Amino acid sequence: MLLKNNIKNLTVVIAFFLGIIFLILFLQKNLDNIRTLNFNLNRLTILFDIIIYFIAIFFFYKKISNENINFFLKKFKSLFKKKNYVNLIITLIIIFFGMYYFNLSQQGLNKNLFYPRTIYGFIRYVAVLLEKIPFIYGFLLSLTYLLCYRLLRFSLNKYFAIIASILFVTSEIHLYNLIPSIERDYFKVTIVLLISLSLIFIFRANNIKKKFLIYYLLAFVVGFGLTVRNDILVYIIPIYVSFFFQLKKPIKFSIIFLIITCLIFLMIPDRGPGVSGTLGASMAIVLFTGLMNNFDFLLGQSNSYYISNISEQPFIEYYLSIINVNYILVYLKYVFTFCFDFILKIILSANQILNLFYIYSDKPLMLEKSFFKIYEFKKNILQLFIGYGSILFLISVIFLKNKIHQLKDYYLLITYILFLFLVPIIYFYARHYFYLEIISIWSFFFLIQNILTILINEFKKRN
Repeated sequence: MLLKNNIKNLTVVIAFFLGIIFLILFLQKNLDNIRTLNFNLNRLTILFDIIIYFIAIFFFYKKISNENINFFLKKFKSLFKKKNYVNLIITLIIIFFGMYYFNLSQQGLNKNLFYPRTIYGFIRYVAVLLEKIPFIYGFLLSLTYLLCYRLLRFSLNKYFAIIASILFVTSEIHLYNLIPSIERDYFKVTIVLLISLSLIFIFRANNIKKKFLIYYLLAFVVGFGLTVRNDILVYIIPIYVSFFFQLKKPIKFSIIFLIITCLIFLMIPDRGPGVSGTLGASMAIVLFTGLMNNFDFLLGQSNSYYISNISEQPFIEYYLSIINVNYILVYLKYVFTFCFDFILKIILSANQILNLFYIYSDKPLMLEKSFFKIYEFKKNILQLFIGYGSILFLISVIFLKNKIHQLKDYYLLITYILFLFLVPIIYFYARHYFYLEIISIWSFFFLIQNILTILINEFKKRN
């Protein structure tokens, strides 16, 4: 009881002590540079990080109460209730499975089965430390399972949520993306699941203090997420929309949220040249506007006004180099068809996402000769539904209306799901959207759950 009431003070003392140790080590290592005032950008960034770290501790001490901390601890403990120890056992099994799969990927020529690693900036330093540790792969895989389970429990019963979450983290496309980029593309799964969970908790919270606490957590998640993948920035859109439904002073808090997000982002030293990738390059803009055919081909779309296959040239340099009379005529044609082209992209993207569970139902790489016969059984069933994913999803969404009491929340949730369909068209490679398989898995099991409920109720009425 004493620990429970003083958990905030204990956390502050430990964090402050660790900060002092890091500050001493930094000063000791850079003593000569401090005497001569010789600071490069990276050293200044680290010094700035230390200052922000102590400000964050002070903010935590002033704004966060023991009640707030206990609120999050209860949410985590709810995954392992007295009657739910099965989750703990499954989590441990998934950790060992992730470690086993990683060790398998390091044998012989297995490394060549995966796409090349794309690592730069801050991620390079993390990769050197983490990419060879099998436990990291098992831990992140199990963390994804727990987040997925908690997300699905809002609409699925315990048993369906467990089965769906296991299928999610052991699917063909999921495991294929676990190995090559654990620190970047795969870690994005954790970030997106945390954002989605946090938004649901915000809408369900009946205490304004809890809402603010979750928003502060979200600011940290997004700020850190930007150092991992800068396209996390697009998820600020649904977060900002939620301000106007949940807060009395949304404009004021949106500025605070942006400041916290930027500070967390700036705290990560040496982010490297990749920081400007999505926002400063032509790729996102050209893809959104339909002027490049790389990803249109993957979407199954075609049009007559492609400009280039180039994806990573800086935006201004790229467009200045091609502006001429012919370009203007082509662009005018694009202006008239943009709306239809953009909507078609979203429809094609949604259709592929809603069929991920059925398309990628085969055995994962390197497990073809193993004893996982269950994958064959899964494939034989799920392949029957290829092409019907969108229909199953629409029926599930209709059933979902009975689960959500407020009509406003129902439509906001549907809008958020549509937003998730939209995001992949920026980078339509499987490694950028494979985690959205969770939507097709949810719709499949939610539909089964509702059909079974109707049949059971009908049986009870007749008997």
